[in-house]
Amino acid sequence: MKVKLLALDVDGTITDEDNSVDLDAVFTIKNVSKMGLKPIFITGRSLWEAYSLTAFIGLERIGAAENGGVIFYRSPHNVLLLGDLAEPTRALEALSRELDIAIRNTMPRFTEITLERPVDINLANDILEKNGIRAKALDSGYAVHLVNDTVNKGIALERIMKLLQVSRNETASIGDSVIDIPMFKASSISFAVSNSSEYVKKEASYVTSGRSGKGVVEAISKLLTYE
Repeated sequence: MKVKLLALDVDGTITDEDNSVDLDAVFTIKNVSKMGLKPIFITGRSLWEAYSLTAFIGLERIGAAENGGVIFYRSPHNVLLLGDLAEPTRALEALSRELDIAIRNTMPRFTEITLERPVDINLANDILEKNGIRAKALDSGYAVHLVNDTVNKGIALERIMKLLQVSRNETASIGDSVIDIPMFKASSISFAVSNSSEYVKKEASYVTSGRSGKGVVEAISKLLTYE
């Protein structure tokens, strides 16, 4: 099997419409980890959620949270921050002056601020650009995230690839949203699950016929025979 590293989004990718984890996908991810393929999560969730999910499934303790803002390696205390809260805080202040927004209560975060949906993402980013703020607003489908403009899932994946000494040609990814596109571009092969938007599907190497977790099972099955 050529692919050694598999980067997975969480929300909308291994979770169903009710935000519960698809157990078939979890079983497959756990199983394939015993076959030489290393699954990792690169998610918009907090460090604590990402690490806990990794630990409970029984995967190697490495991955990225906060849409690539935080990388954890072997311990929830051994982290690499690829951003900080300075610009997201400025972004929150600027958006609060012009839009009706509300902070979403989530686990504590190191590099981003989360807002309740919906927020007009294009308008929000126009406001941030107008104010010279080096942050961007992203909609994960779970929340709106205010992140440093230098942070994305692709950059985090590339850092993890260096840590694990894995090349782009040995890396695959699975996701469902525009936030996952940088992760797709950092991989040699990428899968958009069928519940993705048409825009996201066009950016992936393959589109699964199954939604969310069922699509993940389908994608992994294809990877097992990928040359």
